[in-house]
Amino acid sequence: MVITACFAVSLFVAIILFRIRQTKFARIVWIVTSNLAVVLALIFTNPGEDIDLLFLILIALPFLIFSRKEEPVLLLTSFFMPIVLWVFCVTSGVIGASMFLFGIPLMPSAMDLDTLNRAMRVTVGVSLVAEICIFAYITARTSQELYIANKDALMALKLKDDFLATMSHEIRTPMNGMIGMIEVMETMPQSIEQKRAVGTIRNSSLSLLRIIDDILDANQIDRGQLDIEVSRTEIRSVVEGAVVTLQTMADDNDVRLALCIDPEVPEWTLADSGRLRQIVLNLLSNAIKYTADDLIGRSECVYVCLKQEVNGNLILEIEDEGVGMSEELQKKLFQPFIQGELTTTRRVDGTGLGLVITKQLVQQMGGEIVTESALGKGTKVSVSLPLPALPSSKKLSNMAALDIVYVKESRQIRLWHLPESLQKMGAQFHEAAISEDGLPEVGNTSQNQIFLLHSQDDQISERWQKHIRAHAINPFFILLSQKRSDKLGQLDADVVRIQSNPVLHSELMAAFSLLTSENKRPEKRAIPPEKHSAREVKKDRSEIKLLVVEDNEINRIVLLKQLEILGYEADIAENGEDGLSLWKSGKYSAILTDCNMPVKDGFEMTQDGRIWEEQQAKPRLPVIAITANALKGDAEKCLDAGMDDYLAKPIEIKSLEHKLEILIGD
Repeated sequence: MVITACFAVSLFVAIILFRIRQTKFARIVWIVTSNLAVVLALIFTNPGEDIDLLFLILIALPFLIFSRKEEPVLLLTSFFMPIVLWVFCVTSGVIGASMFLFGIPLMPSAMDLDTLNRAMRVTVGVSLVAEICIFAYITARTSQELYIANKDALMALKLKDDFLATMSHEIRTPMNGMIGMIEVMETMPQSIEQKRAVGTIRNSSLSLLRIIDDILDANQIDRGQLDIEVSRTEIRSVVEGAVVTLQTMADDNDVRLALCIDPEVPEWTLADSGRLRQIVLNLLSNAIKYTADDLIGRSECVYVCLKQEVNGNLILEIEDEGVGMSEELQKKLFQPFIQGELTTTRRVDGTGLGLVITKQLVQQMGGEIVTESALGKGTKVSVSLPLPALPSSKKLSNMAALDIVYVKESRQIRLWHLPESLQKMGAQFHEAAISEDGLPEVGNTSQNQIFLLHSQDDQISERWQKHIRAHAINPFFILLSQKRSDKLGQLDADVVRIQSNPVLHSELMAAFSLLTSENKRPEKRAIPPEKHSAREVKKDRSEIKLLVVEDNEINRIVLLKQLEILGYEADIAENGEDGLSLWKSGKYSAILTDCNMPVKDGFEMTQDGRIWEEQQAKPRLPVIAITANALKGDAEKCLDAGMDDYLAKPIEIKSLEHKLEILIGD
């Protein structure tokens, strides 16, 4: 009765605590009071009774009520507590000491000791078996709950993927019309204001497209499916292309761009060119946004540097002179939806996903990303990538023979890292002083010296050229222009204009090559072959007939206009069934088809068309899938259906032209 009363009181207290949601405290009270109840029972036990066997139940109890993973300290404490109490009771003579401790005599037992002890052993054994059964039941129930939760999570993940795929398709379809028609407008004659307006619309559309791609990539990160596809990559062109892409954004924010690609960087490497470009775009666009003149109140520069470490790793450094970050913000920088500007009024747009995706990409490439920043002083981001170099030939072998003179107007900022790069490649480089009358001091000159003229005033540049020609022997000129509207390329036999802000390594090398390839002046400037034959190319393409299968009217208009600009003729089908009928007519050189259409979709049309070709022994007709889906597996699905290539909306004219040239061979 005493033992039962103690256990009942402890359980009653635990239930009350459970009811008021003090769960952990209730379990602690339960285990402590149970141990104290057994100790109290031992005090009133007659000598020879095996009531201390109850400690075995208490030793097993903690494994039922405490979590081994989340509460290891409580579990171990509760496990050793009965052992310690049992040792204490045995060694201190507490058993049967009720008269000594409380003045209460022991009650005589109604049963003999053997019967009582057998009953005690059975009770303890049954209790232990019951605890094991309870533990097994709890484990089984937990496993079942985990199974159901995992099943629900997989179903939710599938629903999320389906939702993203649908939303991607629904958003990309009208965006294809927007960006496609913008490209068409860019081919038409426009005023300067119209060009600026069209450029703004294009940049806004591409920004929206990048947000969609970031969301899709974030979904792939959650699933651990952000893939890296390694192939032979020309890394210089990837970095330069990304920088050129963001020139308009930099100009709009009054930010100067400076680019340095170390000569020791290999020409070719093994990398995922698309993901590498994504890394540069994400980091550089952030640097531009946080260096904007309306954010910091002045015009500053963003520096992009690509170099090689001693261990062979490639280092990409992007440094800005913008708002910078506090230490607190740097710790949260790579968390989703975190902005680099923690103010009550947000002045910088973005989802905050770009850096998260960038870090994941860098880590999957086996690299490392490090940020250094100080509030109000700018930010530097360094990315180290272990990209193996591939053998390649140098594009310019006679750099050691070049003698380059740099002439800079006083208000221009000196070219970043260019002198060091040219000298590292073996060229002689020195800067000419400007005299009081504003003319460069030419001094002693050598044959075919190259003068690098850095001025934004065309009259000053022409005056310099006239002065240098009068004092130098057969000089060559490379003009650096900051105006995006200036005509670039070879302007005369001895004059080439390239852009500054930034100076592109490829353009500079091409300029050197144009001026020094034959070491003499051509009498007449040749027309580039591609421009000379443009009409002939369009004439040849006009004889090629294409079939466009698309259910969306806007997308049909855009595709037809793009094909018209490229010189192709095309017929239209509004669904896969009509497309298959026209396919069988044999009039077409290739088919451009949407994937999701009513009546019969592009996959079914292609599969039926391939079966028909096989049955009729017809040659294989090239089929290009044009779809708004951009999730993992879409390209493979198109190829499995029998299509030959894949283009994701929005379609750019250059990409469309490239695919058609490969498949048709025009």
